[in-house]
Amino acid sequence: RAHMGAKLTGEKRTLVLATIANERLADGVMLSLMLLPFLFSIGNDEVSNGLMWVVVLFALAAVAFGAVLLLREQLFSLFDTFHGKLQWKSTDYTRNRIRLFLHGLSPLFSLKRFPIVLLWSVLVWLVELTVYIAVATSYDVELSLAQAIIFLAAVNFSSLIPAAPGGIGVIEAIASHILVAVGVTQDFEIALAMVLSQHVIQYIVVGAPGAFVMFSWRSKLEEIEEDTQLEHE
Repeated sequence: RAHMGAKLTGEKRTLVLATIANERLADGVMLSLMLLPFLFSIGNDEVSNGLMWVVVLFALAAVAFGAVLLLREQLFSLFDTFHGKLQWKSTDYTRNRIRLFLHGLSPLFSLKRFPIVLLWSVLVWLVELTVYIAVATSYDVELSLAQAIIFLAAVNFSSLIPAAPGGIGVIEAIASHILVAVGVTQDFEIALAMVLSQHVIQYIVVGAPGAFVMFSWRSKLEEIEEDTQLEHE
């Protein structure tokens, strides 16, 4: 994602990688906030504890990123001192990349931009939540608000686990188990069908248009590569 984004935008891969990290962090924190009020009333201690650790890790990540950005000038000063003593090219490269990465992270922690990010994040996740409710309804499964949010969180949190391309298999196994464990349905086949349905919807709504855009932008990528080669020459 970072490589292709850099090719299309003309920005550094490190900066694009920072925007991806922003997106993942914002999604994780928003899902955690949605899940938090229902975390200890799920009815299954194993699921509650597992989701709690994910919520805690996202909270720690947000605090850590915020602290680093708050203290970045002091950290850069220490790094500059370290670089001045060693005078290694590798430390200079690392310093520049860290600066660029933190610059890419800063919009998420900007007081001016945060309300806009928060508003769009809430709207996007509410829209996606309605999709999950619609999927469950199509299988004659009535979801409470808590169960709908657990369904949403289970699928998206399980997608964080390194897996096969597209998350095929891991998402189905984990999310289906959670749906049965919290009493959404006692029929594992129904739970699996619900998870598979939302996964197919993701491929149709996101994957298909994305593939079309990538193929249609092939000529644009070739132009960018040619321009890059000319610049180097």
